[in-house]
Amino acid sequence: MQSLSSVMGNVTAKIKTAEVAKAESEKKEKTFHQKELARKDADPNNSNFKGARALGLARAKDFLTAAVSPHRPDHEDAFKIFKEKYDMNAGAVDEDFVDHACAELEAYPPEIADPAYEATLMRKYKPQGDVEPAKQKFYENFCDALRQKWNRVGYRGDRDFVQAYSDKYNLKPNERLQELIDFQPKK
Repeated sequence: MQSLSSVMGNVTAKIKTAEVAKAESEKKEKTFHQKELARKDADPNNSNFKGARALGLARAKDFLTAAVSPHRPDHEDAFKIFKEKYDMNAGAVDEDFVDHACAELEAYPPEIADPAYEATLMRKYKPQGDVEPAKQKFYENFCDALRQKWNRVGYRGDRDFVQAYSDKYNLKPNERLQELIDFQPKK
């Protein structure tokens, strides 16, 4: 039979082990999407994004007024930009000005993790058939780099990231999977 002191020692050791495990799990840095969930919980109405969007739309409206009103002193410059950059598309102006205002104020809608998007993007570049070990390892490195990026900054910029990675390492999409040929990473 065990003595009371040895039982207490075992219980104390288990408690300390549990405390250490809890402390280590709290030390782990939260991923981008975990932070976004916390931000969504803290501000369910997403007031920062709504304010940035309103600012962007107000700036777009002012720009469009200048582009179409010959009485404004900045009409010629605004019209030239409207014609050349936006191809006379007011929707593109709104979208661009909202994007700039959001970037300026660092106010975006919360980005929620999307495992289906992640799996589809990785599957698009997965080699098929009899694959050399080097190609398989290269694909695994690509997937690891994507996961690290998603954990740091989320999906924003995936298109540029994949393009730079494919340019640098000659990464080609899998053309055997017809449904994935037109799939595009997020901007």
